[in-house]
Amino acid sequence: TVRCLKEVSPLRTHIFSFSPGQGTAAFNLPGRIEPQRVKERVNLLRKVAAE
Repeated sequence: TVRCLKEVSPLRTHIFSFSPGQGTAAFNLPGRIEPQRVKERVNLLRKVAAE
């Protein structure tokens, strides 16, 4: 995703974290990423998009 942002350089981005809704199939999937790591990734993407 970072490489794509750097190559494409979109005029606008809408970067957000995914949150599985309670009661959905995704809610019980294994391997969920820690919230702090999600924030770090979102911040990185926003920084790259702003460059």
